[in-house]
Amino acid sequence: MNLRPELEDALRLVKRLYKLKDKDLYITSANDSDHSMDSYHYSNRAIDFRKTDGINMTDIQAAVGDNFDVIQYAWGWHLEYDPKN
Repeated sequence: MNLRPELEDALRLVKRLYKLKDKDLYITSANDSDHSMDSYHYSNRAIDFRKTDGINMTDIQAAVGDNFDVIQYAWGWHLEYDPKN
């Protein structure tokens, strides 16, 4: 997937969260597919993955920290590296 190291670290944390909840993690997009022209996907700073019962936005945000935005869509989650400082 060739993700930025910060996003790779966050993905490991999300995988751990899903494993703790006994859920499978399905990544639906990284730096592929069609995204908006200014999408963080093209700079390897974003991934999308499926929603699953028992895991919510608060869980994911707590796992990855404040340098990441978690956005909920009907189809799943969008996680992007967006440091605030």
